[in-house]
Amino acid sequence: MPNPAHAYASCDRITLTGVAAVGFHGALDFEKREGQPFIVDTVLYTDFTQAAATDDLAQTTNYAEVAEIIRTHILGGVPRSD
Repeated sequence: MPNPAHAYASCDRITLTGVAAVGFHGALDFEKREGQPFIVDTVLYTDFTQAAATDDLAQTTNYAEVAEIIRTHILGGVPRSD
């Protein structure tokens, strides 16, 4: 079986760890009613060649926005209110 990591060997990487929120979903009723903490770690593979060449932040990945997307998914599609 091929190693999928080889496909990303030439990419740049952003690692986000510990993105946390309380989600109200699960297999049991109390999980949906009382909520439970979810903590997500993720790795993004991208290409920063253009950003590095131009020093243009618009050509990069905004990891704060990615963290907010993860939080929104944990919350079940409901944007945070804090």
